[in-house]
Amino acid sequence: MKQTSCWARLRSALLAATFLALLAVALSARQAQAGRATQATPINSDIVGDTTWSIAGSPYQVTAPIRITNTATLTIEAGVEITFAAGAGLRVEGGLNAQGTQARQVRMVGDNGAIWQGLTAAQPTRNLALQSVTIQNALAGLAIRQQTTPIVATSGRVDVLNSLLLNNRIGIDADYSVLANAPRLIMRNNLLTNNQIGLQLNGLPSGNIKSKFNHNSFVGNGIGVNAINISGNGVEMQQQWWGSPDGPLADP
Repeated sequence: MKQTSCWARLRSALLAATFLALLAVALSARQAQAGRATQATPINSDIVGDTTWSIAGSPYQVTAPIRITNTATLTIEAGVEITFAAGAGLRVEGGLNAQGTQARQVRMVGDNGAIWQGLTAAQPTRNLALQSVTIQNALAGLAIRQQTTPIVATSGRVDVLNSLLLNNRIGIDADYSVLANAPRLIMRNNLLTNNQIGLQLNGLPSGNIKSKFNHNSFVGNGIGVNAINISGNGVEMQQQWWGSPDGPLADP
């Protein structure tokens, strides 16, 4: 019993340390971006071929809703900042590869605090990877949306790693209510904080596709996890940090 208690306290301490480290890195990256005043690169049209948004062109300013078409992949370099006008957003039908680092995060935020649509994974034909990315001020930081009829034989995978979802109405909104070739969602070492809802799950992927949630921190959200229409064995949410060693708070 004592060993179990010690391990629980150690695990809570490690997850709390992860939460504090992610928050410190995000604040540091924000300060670094604030000190760089350069002319923005305007973006107002769909991405139809493989494209890279480089640090040399940062910041990028998306002024309208745009798509990454199913034949294209957008690569975003570490340290790039992208601002979105009110109502703008990025719909991913192809691939997205945003590869930040702890010291040089990719930032996706509303322009001057504007509320933007967020990222939408619409049965992408390629993988969607967010590594060390900050997403802020969106209706849904990342939304997974299904089609009634499968667009492709196999959807790409959605990986969210070491990232910060902050001040969104919903941090991640995964809607699997339409069972048509859903992409697999993997979340690891993320901080979801000050969102109205941290993670929302509507149903689960069908077949052998299973989502994974490991070592994420849900702190200061209105609702940490909102799971609806979940059947079978439910959702495994072990080894998460809920802002308290006592675990998540749930309404009866």
